[in-house]
Formats: sequence, C-alpha cells, structure tokens
Amino acid sequence: DDWFFNMVINVISIGGAIGFFVLHEASELLAKWGRRQRPLRISVHSRLALIMIAFLMLLGTAVLILIESQPHNQFLAASFQAITAASTTGFNTINIGNLNDTSLTVLMMLMFVGAPAGGTGGGIKATTFGVILLFLWAMLRGQNEVNLFDRRLSENTIRQSVSIGLIAFLWLSGVTAVLTATESLPFIDILFEAVSALGTVGLSTGITGELSVWGRWLIILSMLIGRIGPLGVAFSFVTTDPLYYRYPAEDVFVG
Repeated sequence: DDWFFNMVINVISIGGAIGFFVLHEASELLAKWGRRQRPLRISVHSRLALIMIAFLMLLGTAVLILIESQPHNQFLAASFQAITAASTTGFNTINIGNLNDTSLTVLMMLMFVGAPAGGTGGGIKATTFGVILLFLWAMLRGQNEVNLFDRRLSENTIRQSVSIGLIAFLWLSGVTAVLTATESLPFIDILFEAVSALGTVGLSTGITGELSVWGRWLIILSMLIGRIGPLGVAFSFVTTDPLYYRYPAEDVFVG
C-alpha cells in the first residue's frame, strides 16, 4: 500500500521497458522544447512502443480492477501487477497464487507479449505484437502493404514479427503439453509458470519448488530461449539456404 515505493518501481520498470532508444528520443524532444526549437519527428518505432506499452498496461490495470476485489487499494495493486507483467520486471505486491483464473490469464497475455524491442524486458516484444496486429488489420482491409504513421513497414519486419510470434507460441504449447504430463499440478499454474519463464518475468503462483527435475529443466530452457529470443534460437539450428529461383504459383485452400 506504499504509494512512494509503488511509483518508484513502476517508473523504473516503464523506463526499462520502453528502451534506451525511446528514452534518448524523448530526452532530445524535451531539450528542443526547452530551447523553443522546432521539435524533431519521433520515429515510428518510438511511437509504436509508447502506444503499445501504454495500451497493455492500461488494459491490464482496468481488467484487474474489475476482476479482483481483495486488495485494500485496488488501483495501486492492479496497476503495479499490470506494469510488472507488461514490462516483465517480475515484482509483485500481492500473492499471485491468490488471483483468480481470469486475472492470471490477463497477466499471462501481458507476459507473453512483454516490453517493446530495444528495452530490458522479455516476451515476444510489444512492438512485434503491434506489427502482427497491423498486418492482420491490413489483410482484413484488403491492403497489400502495412502502413503506420505515414510510413510503410518493410516486408522483412513483418515476416520477422510473424515468425517470432509463431515460434514462441509453438514452443510454449509444446512445453506446456510436456509439463502437464510430468507434473501433477493445476493446468493454469503450469501454464502461468511456462509463460513467465518464456517471457523471462519471474512471477509464479508458487509451484516452482514443486516441479520435478524434468519440469525445472524445461523452465530453465524456456528462460534461456526467452532471453536469447525465439527467432535467434531458431536461426542457430537452421542452415541458411536462399533460393535463387521461383516455382510456378498455385493456391492452397486455407481458412
């Protein structure tokens, strides 16, 4: 319930999450405003990073306030847990094991997405998730290109974002399936542990000490993959083999 402690940790968590590049641009912008110079144009990355991290933290806070009613100061507890999950900081001011399944699900979503790229956080990155959403929105609107703030995102950025999200989801699904076979624990607690490990968060419902040897090794491996990056780990196991030719195109029924 200490406002000062909560605010200090929250500010540092957000600063680390948005990344040094965004902080540098923000400091230059404030400096130009202070000298009454023409403000510089903030990059697309910084804008997307700020929008995504703010959206995730506000959404998580709102849901936790609506769902949970136990903490004495609901806003303080809810905002702290939403920020620590979205920034993958890993602190907690309430007992995570006492939260209901809906709250745990929201925290898992925040931990899986994580902080924007370029910061100290983990997860698939909020900016990666933002690009995936923009790609989906462009596809639904019948647009061949993904545009943001009067700029076009490159095809390489889109491919990397989709690949990171897919690889992380497949790994998380596989680890969770194995843990359900090796551990005699509630599914929601196992899934929360797996997501927290992959997002390099550190939050737990309290089952870490009860995991088997195989379960602990899987959690350790997930933490390493989450820290290195799913795409980087995948590239290390696959030999680059670019194609210098193209086959005739043919459609496959999907959806």
